Amino acid sequence: MSLLRRIHACVNAGRWEVDDVTTAGEAVWSGVHGHTTLEHTGFFGAVGRDPVRSYSEILTRMSIGLGDDALATARSLSTARRRAVRADRAEAASAR
Repeated sequence: MSLLRRIHACVNAGRWEVDDVTTAGEAVWSGVHGHTTLEHTGFFGAVGRDPVRSYSEILTRMSIGLGDDALATARSLSTARRRAVRADRAEAASAR
């Protein structure tokens, strides 16, 4: 599913208040791209910061800024983390 479709889904679910989905998508894309760039250049390791914690904070602040409830955002991120762990385990198992 594309980023803009996911943003539409958040709006339709009443989680985000977005007037312009494309602009919201650009903001989300920029935040994710910026973090990824910093991680790939070794920034977080160089300054002794946890990239996962930083990324979680970015996603939380963006979601709340777009109108979501802090508790709902926390639940969504927790669910996403569990899914990512399962996907990583499945990928590792299939590589064996």
